[in-house]
Amino acid sequence: MKQSALKVLLSLNLDEESSDVVENKEAVYITAPLLPSVIMCPSCCSSNIIKNGYKTRTIKDGTNYLKLYIINIKIKRFKCKYCGNTFYESNPCTNKGETITNNSIIEIMQKLLKANYTYDSIGKDMHLSSQNVIDIFDRYYDYERPSS
Repeated sequence: MKQSALKVLLSLNLDEESSDVVENKEAVYITAPLLPSVIMCPSCCSSNIIKNGYKTRTIKDGTNYLKLYIINIKIKRFKCKYCGNTFYESNPCTNKGETITNNSIIEIMQKLLKANYTYDSIGKDMHLSSQNVIDIFDRYYDYERPSS
């Protein structure tokens, strides 16, 4: 496994031993589960739970400027034996509903603070569309629009 792929796996809290890495000219594709953690039922706080399948979530990490990392994370689903509630393990890589890693979002916001970057230049650097960069800016930067 290449050093850069290993860095991404470790920074995103993914299990490097159970991962699969495929690389081509444009991107690096990683399939990996999250590292095991202590899981409790969010409804009743019971630790008496069983695995109940998983879902695969695809996210992008553009912090390596040479290639885009497309990561398929296997997120486990659990069922509580006590209350019957089903739930997924928490994903520390992204915020709910995001398809871009938290590391990428932070880097985009840091670049937008600098005067010499545009939405297009950041999108090209991080292998994203300029519209993705604009959407991230709108979601995470709190500003008031001038009233007319």
